[in-house]
Amino acid sequence: MDKPKPSVCYICGPMSGIKDYNAKAFNEAEEVLTHRCDMTCFNPYKMDVADGVDPKKATYRDVLPRDINAIGKCD
Repeated sequence: MDKPKPSVCYICGPMSGIKDYNAKAFNEAEEVLTHRCDMTCFNPYKMDVADGVDPKKATYRDVLPRDINAIGKCD
């Protein structure tokens, strides 16, 4: 029997105004959800890094379309 496909989630939480844009919390959440819960995660902090987003200059308008697209791919 095939293994079921892992669930997909978007990790949400505060970033603005928090030290290091709350990277530690986002990365810890991804670690738990990925390894303990066998989930595939969209981590917006890592998405920003991969996309070269400068959080000091970016606006919600800059990243929201990408994030909404990711949310739409979740279970």
